[in-house]
Amino acid sequence: MDQLAFDAWAEPRGVGQAPGAQPFLQVVGLSHHFGKTQALADISFSLGQGQILGIIGRSGAGKSTLIRCLNGLQRPDTGAVLLEGVDLTRLKEDGLQIARRRTAMIFQHFNLLSSRTVLDNVALPLKLAGVGRAARRARARNLLERVGLAARADAYPAQLSGGQKQRVGIARALAASPSLLLCDEATSALDPETTVSILDLLRDINRDLGLTIVMITHEMNVARRIADLVLVMARGRVVEQGPVRQVLTDPQAEETRQLLQAAALGFENGEGI
Repeated sequence: MDQLAFDAWAEPRGVGQAPGAQPFLQVVGLSHHFGKTQALADISFSLGQGQILGIIGRSGAGKSTLIRCLNGLQRPDTGAVLLEGVDLTRLKEDGLQIARRRTAMIFQHFNLLSSRTVLDNVALPLKLAGVGRAARRARARNLLERVGLAARADAYPAQLSGGQKQRVGIARALAASPSLLLCDEATSALDPETTVSILDLLRDINRDLGLTIVMITHEMNVARRIADLVLVMARGRVVEQGPVRQVLTDPQAEETRQLLQAAALGFENGEGI
């Protein structure tokens, strides 16, 4: 894909998924092996623009491999990952680099640079993209205002709580105006109260910006609070998927039922959200 074609594809679209429109994100028959171990087996799903998908599974279910395929860091053995109709698995490295600018990630352990201030952490993607100092700092301040940390712009990560660090991570992810936000266990390191505040912030951002979100988690209650759609994985396969209310109130797969039971037990023990 040449630059002009890619730029035309990357133009922002309207919020929501019109009837009959192609999916914003579509995964078709995705499979991948590490040696003789099958990490992903025939994964397929689709997501409309502005929707939130919760991908749920235990450790080893294949969630991390899947998210690496979604951002182009892992090329699958077979299958396709189509973002607004463009198959990322067919792009060469230069096209992939451009595609990755449309995708942002937030991480379980925040991945902030300890030697940089909060403001400079948020502005870093813009600096790497060649945006001028004044413009990138203005953008970073606006984003810190959005996530409720305008007063901590000159602080360093070591001076922040876990929830504040994740808010900085969210602001940094939004810096380059992505169309797709990938969240890799983004609340796993946080206490229940802070988890709720982060999920509510992500839902507000989703609503205000029309941002499509894919959230990897092992906690059913995270998906219950934020997701529109749920996909349950086990041993590299999708065992159940559908609207969150349908999956959580009428689970069909044994893996889903076990995850729901674990979530209910955690809630009873004061560990859930």
